[in-house]
Amino acid sequence: TINTSLSKSYNQIKNDIEKKGYIFLTNFINQEYYDKLLDSFPEIHELNKSKSPLKNYDIGYIYLKDRHNPSFKNKNYLSNFYDYIRSKKFQNEVSMIFDNQYNFFCKNILTSIATKSSFLIPHKDSLSKEKKDINLNFIYFIDGYDKNIEYSGGTFISKDNNGNKILLSPLTLKNSVLIYDNTRDFFHGFRILKENCYRKAITFQFNQ
Repeated sequence: TINTSLSKSYNQIKNDIEKKGYIFLTNFINQEYYDKLLDSFPEIHELNKSKSPLKNYDIGYIYLKDRHNPSFKNKNYLSNFYDYIRSKKFQNEVSMIFDNQYNFFCKNILTSIATKSSFLIPHKDSLSKEKKDINLNFIYFIDGYDKNIEYSGGTFISKDNNGNKILLSPLTLKNSVLIYDNTRDFFHGFRILKENCYRKAITFQFNQ
């Protein structure tokens, strides 16, 4: 059973997304399920290097609504988590943030691992140039090297594309989530990972 912390923070999430466009939450899912998800997280050899020039890290288990479903050899905690993110229950949780003012659906889900030399160049999502209504990106940090978050794939929000004017940085890379409206005018990315630094994450996007 998966339970998220969204319902405990509806007002805060709504206010921060509407005013700033982003929010960071700790303890995203219940500890019991989180422990199982972490233990069964894919190995890096199960993923592939991203082909985007903006990013250098390993990705896999890609879900794109009406286009592509990931291939799970067996039902496990990861596949079950994907099922939950795509479920009507979680869709309703997301919609409830804004008192059901918008009808959200899960557009995509992606599993990733970042290790030494991985990076994500600060950028705006293409959606920010196309749409004006609220659409939400969730970066769910499963695990990472908390002693050096800045160089362990800690995705930040910044005013500039050099990452010099930081607006928000994650406080932990363990069972936490960064939520941001990807139609807003700011950048997100993470710095080149250093030796012994790493990050495991699942990202998912909810559009209207």
